[in-house]
Amino acid sequence: MVHVRVCREYIEKCLKIRNKQGNIVPFKMNGPQGRLYDQIKELRAQGIPVRIIVLKARQMGFSTLIEAIIFWAAATARNVAGLVMAHQDDATSNIFGMAKRYYDYLPDRLKPMQRASNARELLFASPTGSKGKQRGLDSSIRVSTAGGHGVGRSFTIKVAHLSEFAFWPGDKRDTLAGIMQAVPDEPNTMVFIESTANGYDEFKDIWDNAVSAWERGERDGWCPFFAAWWQMEEYRRPVPPGFVRTAEEEELVRLYDLDDEQLAWRRWCIKINCGGDLDLFRQEYPACPDEAFIASGSCIFDQTAIAAWRQVIKTRAAVTGMSQVYSGRTENRGRFVYEYDGLTVSGITWEPCADGEITIYKRPVEGVPYVIGADTAGDSGTAWSDFFAAHVLDNTSGEQVAVLHGKMDEDVFARQIYCLGMY
Repeated sequence: MVHVRVCREYIEKCLKIRNKQGNIVPFKMNGPQGRLYDQIKELRAQGIPVRIIVLKARQMGFSTLIEAIIFWAAATARNVAGLVMAHQDDATSNIFGMAKRYYDYLPDRLKPMQRASNARELLFASPTGSKGKQRGLDSSIRVSTAGGHGVGRSFTIKVAHLSEFAFWPGDKRDTLAGIMQAVPDEPNTMVFIESTANGYDEFKDIWDNAVSAWERGERDGWCPFFAAWWQMEEYRRPVPPGFVRTAEEEELVRLYDLDDEQLAWRRWCIKINCGGDLDLFRQEYPACPDEAFIASGSCIFDQTAIAAWRQVIKTRAAVTGMSQVYSGRTENRGRFVYEYDGLTVSGITWEPCADGEITIYKRPVEGVPYVIGADTAGDSGTAWSDFFAAHVLDNTSGEQVAVLHGKMDEDVFARQIYCLGMY
């Protein structure tokens, strides 16, 4: 395969795109596209199979870039099978149209031999009936719409683009599992899941797990990549006369160092593109990952405030050096084990473990009252589609001292809360 350093040069010097004005122009990566490309390059340089999940704002060009990378892979090397899958037929056709355009405008000297293609496949192979000694690459790019049966199970996939995964119909997990079984665990393979958020669903589960694993230093799974609206260079407008920031905008400036031209674009986009619906703007153009999922789910609380507090919480370290009441050990993350006879819980013991659902930030102080608030997982029709959560607060100061967050059966959740109360 062509060396990774050549890929960007190939894309920007050889491929053409249709820009937002409808003109055919050379592909020049914008800022967010360049960041994603650099992440891909880093993984490949380390010999790690590329598995990237992209949480995005609208109109940032990630589908265009990913399709360009898949085209580069298939059009420059032998035996590369690419798969493109989107949530709807028109989206699938639109993405596939990018690949066909790349080929149509490719310099003749770089065009691989092409066998008669159709609306579902670009096949870079010797034309039917060809008798020359030169043979084609035997590489291809196939497209499919999510929801079909057995997609991706009949051939080995080297590169895959799974677009708007959060909006796929049917059993997303089963479809994804079938595709991933067809992708070898090899460094020269690439799989991209990209999507805007769509509430608390399978896409969020994969995203959350990827973020947690990445923070633990694990590099053998999905790499999370997020691009906020304010990272897009063109998302700014001239500041109108008499412009005065609102309190919410001042908070956004504090969090993300925005300028007034970006805020002016935000106001315009909310009014014109989102019909005045702030929640829709936050879903389609999130400022941070948390905002994307909060806005696209159901939430009655102010989302900017939630996002701000999440940033504060991330800077807090969990308590260390604490003595556990039941085991005498010092680890702060784990779960409770106990005996249960169908009526009562007894023999409660704290069991430290890295994958525990409970994190204790501050050990209990005798005589201080505490309160626990709990929220069961929502019912979206999919087993364990959401998380169970509980928070322990110091009832005098309001300080959060412990949290439970995980997926489990309802009865287990209830008993873990009971154990927290007894702790």
